[in-house]
Amino acid sequence: MDWFEPEKEARGCEADYRSILYLGETPLLRIQANGSPTCESMLAAGYGIPEDCREIYSVRAALDKPYAGLADALERVRPVLGLLQPGIYVLSYSDYYPTDGDGHFFWDVPESLTSFKATSEYYDSDKHRVLPCFPCYLYPAQSAQKYDPQQAENYRRRLRAGEALPPVLAYSLWGYMSVLLDGPTAPALVRWRKKQCRP
Repeated sequence: MDWFEPEKEARGCEADYRSILYLGETPLLRIQANGSPTCESMLAAGYGIPEDCREIYSVRAALDKPYAGLADALERVRPVLGLLQPGIYVLSYSDYYPTDGDGHFFWDVPESLTSFKATSEYYDSDKHRVLPCFPCYLYPAQSAQKYDPQQAENYRRRLRAGEALPPVLAYSLWGYMSVLLDGPTAPALVRWRKKQCRP
């Protein structure tokens, strides 16, 4: 996965950055941001993850089985880590809500650039600083057509049996927003159960 920044457009004292997140040569989403952590960014769906993405499929299959803690999960996501550009990354285990942060179900997004509040951070005027935040909302990298009814029924059986859903794989963008990399089925069921999902 890599970012491509085709242009930087000056507007007064602000600068708009237009970026595209790619998986190989496939665009996952477009972003337009001005660089300020407290300003909303605009996102547009690329719906680019192909169904036959070997790395995503192998990680999804590995995470679908019981695992023992973060170290085990890290070993299982190793195929996807190879897709990232060299750098320092943080692998975390946290709760996500299957919404866009504005009260809409996470896959209910337009394909045109749209502003999302969850891409901005909160400025504390009493302390004169931006408060730390952690991603907790999802943006789709695949369309709702990728929803798998058979997998959904498998997850429902597991939930009825008292089992936990497998974690989902998400890539942090800005503020409170992450892009969901491994399909819409698990977060859709989370909504059905009114719970959070765990990347």
